[in-house]
Amino acid sequence: MFVDFIKEKSDLEDSVVKMKAHMTEQARYSVDYDGSTDMKVKRWESDRDSDLTSDRAVAEMIQSKVEHIMAASGAKNQTPTIDNVIRRVMATARSLLHSAGLFSEYGEFAIREAVEIVNLLPCARHRLGHAPMRQWTGKVSTKTEMNRETFGADAYVKLEAGEREDRDKLHAVAAGGTGRYRYVGSGREIGHRTKGALILDTSRGILMHRRSYTLNENMDEVRALALPARAWPGVKDDQLEGSGPKTQNSVTFIDATEEQLEAKPEKGAAPSAGRDDSLPEAGVLPCDELPQRKSLLQWSAPSPTPLLSPQSAGLKPAAKAGKGRRVKSVSSKAKGRIFLALPPVGPDQRISVLWNNPNRRGPSPTPATKVTSTRRPSPSSSS
Repeated sequence: MFVDFIKEKSDLEDSVVKMKAHMTEQARYSVDYDGSTDMKVKRWESDRDSDLTSDRAVAEMIQSKVEHIMAASGAKNQTPTIDNVIRRVMATARSLLHSAGLFSEYGEFAIREAVEIVNLLPCARHRLGHAPMRQWTGKVSTKTEMNRETFGADAYVKLEAGEREDRDKLHAVAAGGTGRYRYVGSGREIGHRTKGALILDTSRGILMHRRSYTLNENMDEVRALALPARAWPGVKDDQLEGSGPKTQNSVTFIDATEEQLEAKPEKGAAPSAGRDDSLPEAGVLPCDELPQRKSLLQWSAPSPTPLLSPQSAGLKPAAKAGKGRRVKSVSSKAKGRIFLALPPVGPDQRISVLWNNPNRRGPSPTPATKVTSTRRPSPSSSS
């Protein structure tokens, strides 16, 4: 079993290409390797991840002549082997972190160590109970591989003169004993391996490959050490393991200009009698057709002063023209738009009427008639 980690979900395609090359390299230790021809990956089996079905992933698999077997959409328990192995690895990693007194931020090192441990455990599916690593290499695991050093043990690392504090030759040669340096692996990584061990400096976040070191594997003493400190002391472990921030149930949007958002009302200032520049009601979408402007909208040139007042002509007094307002009870097509109150109809304004039903299909039996009339009310009667 091989494991890799990605930072973003979109990095999965690159990780697949990298791991395919790494598996081809590790296949040289297989019992089926003839010593000259590399063994290539011929088949992928996945739980139908969306990034493995992208155009880029499909093109790469076709070019490499790799078959991809996917689980059915919405199906369960179609990859039992993968699910079983992942559960074993995660349970082992949790145990390693707990015994070492480490936290979730060191989970990558614990998972890598758990994968190596699972590869060395006996397998019940094999008739002789051979471990996966023995089935892969055909060799019995050595004592060094089986008697593994304890993950997370406190390390006393030999430091050169230039690596010591203040580069003082009188300082301790082997630093340790405070929990700062921890053993986190045997040095087997993707594409390379080291002859030393992986020692992590938890204070500076530096990973070192060292050969000269001594471990304190009494985990009761190691867990009582003050270091390492938590990277995020105010964050719980369940939030570090992938549960994202809580989303709001309802989000309200308002259409307001930058001047309205930045403007602060003066204390004791009375509301202006003109246009209301306050923020609009919540839940209203921005207008796509008419931008909000502080200046009044001029619809047309002012009409000449009528001879008669609208009251004497029998017309209702009109509201102020040019003031924008929103209508709440509108159709679905008109939601989010701004409706303006038009100026009143003047007594001498021309009116055009089209006597043709626009919703009627087919040719009209009679030609459309356009009637133009002029309203000229008399002083004594109302129109």
